[in-house]
Amino acid sequence: MKKKIRMILLAAVLVFLFFLSGIIPVSRINTHSDHYSDREINAAIFAARLYFALEFRGCKLIDIDYAGDESLDAAKEWAKDANAPEAIILVSSFRSGSDWQNTGLEPNTIYQDWQWIMVKRLGFLWIHKTHGYG
Repeated sequence: MKKKIRMILLAAVLVFLFFLSGIIPVSRINTHSDHYSDREINAAIFAARLYFALEFRGCKLIDIDYAGDESLDAAKEWAKDANAPEAIILVSSFRSGSDWQNTGLEPNTIYQDWQWIMVKRLGFLWIHKTHGYG
């Protein structure tokens, strides 16, 4: 029970940091899924946007959405690899910042079809597993 309370508090802190980060809205295509509910997709996108805001400072997220049900087989493999009950693959576009030395990103470049692998914990909380080109 204490572990669940800690995870809920952590999620609340992350939500607070998300709003402090000043993230501007990004576009979403609203890809339909026969596997994930809209609520699950939105929660995974929220977690990915939070990760982006905290770890990709100076970059601007342009759009992000669910990769589509054709990514389900790969998501199942990611879930298995992470020992998680479920995983989801998101895709996004973003512009790198002007001062991204030693990060592997080219400055002022638009990256498209960038994948975000999110895994589910505690039955409801999506967390970042990895990211990059698939």
